Amino acid sequence: MMTALIASAFLSVILTMVLLSIKAVIERKFNRRRKISSLHVANVLLLGIIIAGLYYILSEANSRPSFPSFFYVYFGAIQLLLPIYALVCIGFSKYERKRKKYIISPDKKVLYIKEHSC
Repeated sequence: MMTALIASAFLSVILTMVLLSIKAVIERKFNRRRKISSLHVANVLLLGIIIAGLYYILSEANSRPSFPSFFYVYFGAIQLLLPIYALVCIGFSKYERKRKKYIISPDKKVLYIKEHSC
C-alpha cells in the first residue's frame, strides 16, 4: 500500500509537469494573450483518474473493482494531487516567466526583448 502511494505521488508530479506543458502549448495555439483556466480543471480531473487507477492497480485493493471503492480512491487521489498540482503550477509559471523572451505592454506592443547571457 505504501509503495502504491509513493509511486502515485511521484507519477503525479511528473504527469503534472507534462500536462502543464501541454496546457501552455494549447494556450499559445488557440488563445495567445489570455490563460484558459478551464484547462486546470480538466488537468486535475484527468490526473485524478490516472492516479486513482494506478493506485488501485498497484495496491491490488480488490480483484474486481467496484464503482464505489474506485470513487473513494479517486477522491483520495484528488486530495493528494491538489497541493502537488498547486506547487508545480507555481513553479512552472515562474519557469515560463524566466524563459519568456519579451515583455508585452497593455496595448499589445512588444516593449523589449530580454537578452540571455551565456
